[in-house]
Amino acid sequence: MVIPLVHATGVAFAYDGEVPALRGVDFDLATEELVCILGPNGAGKSTLLKVLGGILAPDEGTVEVEGARLAGLTPRVRAQRIAFVPQALAALPDVTVGDFVAFGRYAHQGAFRRPTEADRSAVQRALAEADITNLAARPLVELSGGQRQRALVARALAQETQVLLVDEPTTALDPAHQVSVMELLDKLRAQGRAVAVVTHDLNLASQFATRLVVLDDGRKVADGSTDEVLREEVLEPIYGPSLRYEIWSSSTGPRPVVLPWRQA
Repeated sequence: MVIPLVHATGVAFAYDGEVPALRGVDFDLATEELVCILGPNGAGKSTLLKVLGGILAPDEGTVEVEGARLAGLTPRVRAQRIAFVPQALAALPDVTVGDFVAFGRYAHQGAFRRPTEADRSAVQRALAEADITNLAARPLVELSGGQRQRALVARALAQETQVLLVDEPTTALDPAHQVSVMELLDKLRAQGRAVAVVTHDLNLASQFATRLVVLDDGRKVADGSTDEVLREEVLEPIYGPSLRYEIWSSSTGPRPVVLPWRQA
């Protein structure tokens, strides 16, 4: 039996004065899993990721990480167990890429402590894993969207956590960079991390996910393999009839493909 690193039970959350964003969601994430969280706009995907990462506290339900209640962990300990990658930064700090990635080491440093050799090594490994070592001296503000997304992932990798939560990492990226970012996350999964990714891209999910979770109106409505979830009977009640379903061959075997399709 696979023991999940992240175990959430009956999670509910509502923003002040709004309709509940999550309604009793159960969610597990285990080592070497890359779970893609799907669903229409407003389904609760990003909210779930923030609850799993401790950024939001659930109104109901519990979240455990490595067997410990998330609510009982200090921010520093939580950051040693879970790394969260946002869609984007509200404002870009005026720092180099190397310094930005080094911010991920705060969970391992005491107040006013200077970086150690272990910290510097962790930053170099993170830059290398994200394939941006050559950008370390560049100002963050000068990066392209794909490069900036890799820098966000590298900062999370510098935390050296087992759990990586990533919110819509391919938004606004061109197709080549979309595949590149997902290949990076898949490599991290294969190295033993547990990765959860919020995405709207059903076909990237089909290629890279080990499991799919679908939310709709704050509820989990599907949880299974790509073959089980990317089916007309599962998705049409959620997305409507404007989809076309195919099976395409790939190097890893047949994969379901779901395309937006104009209705007559």
